[in-house]
Amino acid sequence: MHEENLRNVLNSLSHLADHGEIPVHAFGTLLRAAKTEVITEHLHQKWLSDSNFARLAAHIVYHFHTLDNHDVSSLTSGCLAHALRDYKCRDEIRQKSKKMFRNYVHTLAEFYIVYRHIDLCLAQTLVEPLFTCLDSLFDESADEEDLKCGAQLIIGIGKLLTEQSAGETTALVMKCRQHLISNSIQKSEETNVLLVAVGDLWGAGWQKSRLPEILQNFHADKFSFVDHFARYNNSPTMLHRSRSSSGYGSPARIHPLQTATGSKRLIVESLRTRRRNNTVSSENSSNRDYNDNGDDTESIV
Repeated sequence: MHEENLRNVLNSLSHLADHGEIPVHAFGTLLRAAKTEVITEHLHQKWLSDSNFARLAAHIVYHFHTLDNHDVSSLTSGCLAHALRDYKCRDEIRQKSKKMFRNYVHTLAEFYIVYRHIDLCLAQTLVEPLFTCLDSLFDESADEEDLKCGAQLIIGIGKLLTEQSAGETTALVMKCRQHLISNSIQKSEETNVLLVAVGDLWGAGWQKSRLPEILQNFHADKFSFVDHFARYNNSPTMLHRSRSSSGYGSPARIHPLQTATGSKRLIVESLRTRRRNNTVSSENSSNRDYNDNGDDTESIV
């Protein structure tokens, strides 16, 4: 496949993921039609440049991991290698573009979730980069978009971060509080609410249900963490996409990997079979009850 065509395929996948279902055959075509090294390089370029692609990149890695193919292993390890290589030159990336750096940190978070389900040892290599880059989003050179991105990610994976290092996670929470009361950066109400939500969730052990009802209602009204919290704390088959201006609530956003792999169809068929069996069982039970009543009547007579 010509590199320009490959680039167009990735752009199309990004567009489809943002508006609806992702056709699984598109992944198969992508893998068969281009060399693995070329695919990983284009994925790398895409997750740095496209703020909506981090989730899809992790989605692709996990999907291909489920396939029994040597090139799939190369793709999985190749994407991880790119992510770790970016970590070594993170300062250069941030100096070049803060948006690109935020895209990279978002990708680290998405990859950490997926690689935990692929190989825990591989996932551990992402822990230090993730903590370091999250910390950078709250340093003295941060802007409002950095604070917003960092708060959203901590809200989403705070529980997982705490499992890795409670001390480092607490330090991130305290930085959120410091920025909340600081006037060094002009912040919108949305950003302030996200910073508040980080502290509230941390105090509740990252369990929204443990928050007082008044705080639950407050954050529900502000849409503080409802979407992000659900998205990161599930298995890959239940990962959620973040809310955007288009396609929110679509099948691909609610159950993206079920949509892509077809497992959702299997679940539906299983439910239909179960309902059919329940109906038959119910009818048989009714017939037995009727016959039992008839037998009793005959014996009485």
